[in-house]
Amino acid sequence: MELKNKKVAMYCRVGTLDQTDIKKQEETTKKLAQQHGETNWETYFDKGYSANNTDRPALKKLLDDIEKGKIEKVYMKDISRLTRNTKDFLYYTKDYFPKHNVKVIIADGFNEEKANPTWKEAGILQKRERVKAMKEFIKANPKGKIHSER
Repeated sequence: MELKNKKVAMYCRVGTLDQTDIKKQEETTKKLAQQHGETNWETYFDKGYSANNTDRPALKKLLDDIEKGKIEKVYMKDISRLTRNTKDFLYYTKDYFPKHNVKVIIADGFNEEKANPTWKEAGILQKRERVKAMKEFIKANPKGKIHSER
């Protein structure tokens, strides 16, 4: 189904229920979308969900809207918002989004127009993101306590 007034999507995800970080993601993606002249968008939020799997309510809704032909572009702060799993990363960026003619625009500059990642490069990217996330977690939780309200 081809819709005349397609929207762009902004996908924001945090592994905690931290409102501050998800709002920063929304601000970053909104600013980027506006720089690209976008005016018609929907924001999809997943709060408290890990990037290690793709079983997330807002991501499912986004993918459903893509399947229905409602979305032409997806904006994200960085690729780890979508996934930290190399296999999923390659599936979405190399198969799923191109199959549905959806452009992915990442605020950190990793866009499909500029990159053609190999398995090795994608693995390095994902490892870098996991290390960064672990360092941030340790800094925020110096006593090693984990809280989950999900």
